[in-house]
Amino acid sequence: MKNINVRFAALTAALAFALASQAGAQSMYLCLYYAPLQKQFASSLQLYQGVLASDDYGETWEQMFWETSRVNDIYFDPQDDDRYYLATDYGCFLSDDAGESWKQLTPMHLGTVFTVLLLDSQLWIATPKGPYTSDDGGDTWEARTAGLSSLNAKYTSDIIAVEEEVLAGKRTVLYIATADGVYSSADGKNWEPAGLQGHSIDNIESSPAAPELLAATSVLEGIWLRGKDFTWSFKAEELYSKKVQSVAFHPSDPETIYIGFRDFPVCKTTDGGAEWKTVNAGLTNNNVPALAFDPKDAKIVYAGTENGTFITRNAGERWETFSIRFGFVRAIRFKEAQQ
Repeated sequence: MKNINVRFAALTAALAFALASQAGAQSMYLCLYYAPLQKQFASSLQLYQGVLASDDYGETWEQMFWETSRVNDIYFDPQDDDRYYLATDYGCFLSDDAGESWKQLTPMHLGTVFTVLLLDSQLWIATPKGPYTSDDGGDTWEARTAGLSSLNAKYTSDIIAVEEEVLAGKRTVLYIATADGVYSSADGKNWEPAGLQGHSIDNIESSPAAPELLAATSVLEGIWLRGKDFTWSFKAEELYSKKVQSVAFHPSDPETIYIGFRDFPVCKTTDGGAEWKTVNAGLTNNNVPALAFDPKDAKIVYAGTENGTFITRNAGERWETFSIRFGFVRAIRFKEAQQ
């Protein structure tokens, strides 16, 4: 891989970032949607696209992927330390050698892939044509749209797996964000409405500390939270903007949540969305598609913006420029080396 003083990944409107933390063998990955035109900046400034990664906490970066600048997300196989998946506007890509080389898994007609998920060796992708799955590592794909009766319901922009408590113990349930609300599937074959039908949902996230707590965001309407009673509550009444496009749950406190906007920096709640506080001191870009907590220190939060990355080291009191400055960051991911 070509060393360019930043190991960074640029994906279509996306930032995927794996952090190399000071305290452990972590890597930081950034996915970029696109880079600004060079003529807008001094020729000496480095602009970034594709996928970049850093093993030294952002001091240096290495480019991993240059097939497309439209990268939406990156996913790491928990069973294989060298296997990475990319979701891009041109399909799903696979690397079996930790980013040294890539091959496209999805056929061209599937087009954009927003998210990749691996569940019990079954590969899932979220696409505008619906959720698709592969049981053979991406050689063949099958649409899983039973229960998604409308075009809006088929338009799938995100997919997650949540472990839920049931009478018989625990079960893993799939949730998808669609242009017709949230749908769930307990068997991976049939989908049922899971709330917010009639609303266009862009992203869905689960709290690491309380997996049953979900957040659904919409750049058109705001944010909803689902509690232990499985009901959704709209939490954007008092927000300055309703154009919410990113969310990050505190790793151990489910009541603390950060959200980013398309036209406003960052807000934070410490009471489960009852009240929101603007935390934008030092944050100079109002388009924030990505937020992520540092895996070693929850006071540290990263923001991926339309113009590079920012960091707060004091729980949002103040932000400063972090490493990569020029590039549209779509997703921020961290990867810990397997022992």
